[in-house]
Amino acid sequence: MEKPATTDYQNFENSSDEARFSLRQERMILQITQTLCEALAEAKITRSDLAKRMGKSQAFVSQILAGGRNLTLRTVADVLTAIECEVDVRVKSRGACKPFLRRFPVPWDAQTPFQVDDEAEVLDAEGAA
Repeated sequence: MEKPATTDYQNFENSSDEARFSLRQERMILQITQTLCEALAEAKITRSDLAKRMGKSQAFVSQILAGGRNLTLRTVADVLTAIECEVDVRVKSRGACKPFLRRFPVPWDAQTPFQVDDEAEVLDAEGAA
């Protein structure tokens, strides 16, 4: 039986501890920011509303939700408090890191509520559904 071919993603992940750590950090950031965006969409809260509730600028909110700013646990807690939600943390066994990407439209207009595509899907390492 032939061994399945590895993807570029898997090759990079297995290339070094540094690469593996980096991929897992980025994956966690993506998971958290997407989960926050989904919670905002569900609550029909705009970025502008979130900024007001947090006492922060719209630019700050856009940066944290786009992954462009260091997202600390305190900031995550502040966002969740502002939208009256809480976090549920689970730890899984340490296996190969699988990509976590969803397709859904996220408007960048601060006045427009978030909308999440009901058919959000997880993409594989090559970007295919």
